[in-house]
Amino acid sequence: MHPSGYWSVGLRDLLVRLLIDAGQPDDAVDERRTGFHAQPTIDNLRSLLATVAETDRDAAHIAWAVALLRKRAARQVAYLPHLIDALILTGDDDDAWRSGLPRLDELPARQRVELLELRCQTHPAADVEAARWCPADLGGGSLFWSWRVLI
Repeated sequence: MHPSGYWSVGLRDLLVRLLIDAGQPDDAVDERRTGFHAQPTIDNLRSLLATVAETDRDAAHIAWAVALLRKRAARQVAYLPHLIDALILTGDDDDAWRSGLPRLDELPARQRVELLELRCQTHPAADVEAARWCPADLGGGSLFWSWRVLI
């Protein structure tokens, strides 16, 4: 059984550090996966990504984490923002757009704005619906009017 609550993050970080220092990188990654499986949040994903990078482990752990979030988001809307954050964090902006667009009303306003901004920057005219709301200049002007329909 693993601890939960206020102290669990610090305890897990300490355990992972001790495992790495003891020459057990696979066990360190397994501990991060266990933590992520118990609480698949963006913070736990960041910790998993950092441990995978630090220990030079296989990136398949990241695909596993995204797949887990995708399953949970399909069953429970509370995981959808974590899925979108995970896809953006792992550089899969297009998948974040495809996953978030049909469920925009289930996302917090900050994520709607972030998805639209990313889409406008990476695909300025590829998507007619997004292009309709993309401002001419993302850098300088007020985006309130462009985004108000999505918020």
